[in-house]
Amino acid sequence: MIRSHDHKRVARGGGGVALSEVQRANWRVVPSAALVRRVVVVQLVVIAALAAAALLSGGISGVGEWDRWGDAAYLSLLAVGLVLAVGRARREEQRRWWLVALAFAGIVFGQVTLIFGWAQWLDTSFLTLADVGMLTWHGAFIAFLVVHLGHLPRWGRLVHLTEAAMLAAAAVFLVWESLILPSLGDPGELSVSSQVLVVLYPALGLFEAAIVALLLMVARSPGRVFLMITFLLNAVGDIAAGMSTDYPTAATLAVAGPAWLAAC
Repeated sequence: MIRSHDHKRVARGGGGVALSEVQRANWRVVPSAALVRRVVVVQLVVIAALAAAALLSGGISGVGEWDRWGDAAYLSLLAVGLVLAVGRARREEQRRWWLVALAFAGIVFGQVTLIFGWAQWLDTSFLTLADVGMLTWHGAFIAFLVVHLGHLPRWGRLVHLTEAAMLAAAAVFLVWESLILPSLGDPGELSVSSQVLVVLYPALGLFEAAIVALLLMVARSPGRVFLMITFLLNAVGDIAAGMSTDYPTAATLAVAGPAWLAAC
C-alpha cells in the first residue's frame, strides 16, 4: 500500500520517481486500460486482415475451408497472447508468469502441428504432437493457478483444489452422459488414447474454471472473471470437438470454432 505522504509528493508534482513507483505497483495488480485497448485493437486487426484475405481469395465455402481459416485466426490470436505473456513475464518479478508464457507456447505449437497436418484430431493410437502442446497448455496453467494459491496455507490449497476437482468431475459426468456419448456413438471405435482425451480435455478446462470460480467467491477481479470465461469457453470448444470422430463437421465446427476464438 502507498503511504499518504507518497500521495502528497506525487500530487505536488515533485515526485517523478514516486510516480514511477506507483505505476509499477499498479502494473503488478492489473494492466493499464490503455494496454487492454491496444490488445483488443491488435486482435480486431488480425481478424479483419484474415477476413479480407479470405474474401480476396474467393470466399469461404465448405467445412474444410472454414476450418482452415478458423485455425489461422486462432493461431494468430494465440500468437498475440504468447507475445503478451512473454512481455509480462519479463516485466514481472514473479516467475509464475513464465508458466503462462509456457502455456501459450505449448498451445501455439500444438496448433501449428494441426495446421500443417503433422497431427490430426482423434486419428491415432498414441498421443500426437498437438496433444503434447495442448497438455502443456493445461499443465502450465494449472501450475500457474496452484502457485497463485500460494497465499493459502498448504491445507487450504489442498481443500481448494479438491473442491474444484469434485465440481469438474460432476460437470464432466453430466457432459459425457448428455452430450458427448449420445453424439459420439460407440466409443469402442476410438483408440484408448482418444477415448481418454475426449474426456480429459473438457475435464481439465472445467477444473481450471472451477479453481478460478472458487477464487471469485473470496475476492473478485476483472482478471479472474475473464480467466474463468476463457477456461469455460475452451471447455465448450473441446466438448463440441469431442462430439464427433469426424471433426470438423458443420455442427461441431459451428460451436467449437467461435468458442475457441472467443476464449482468446
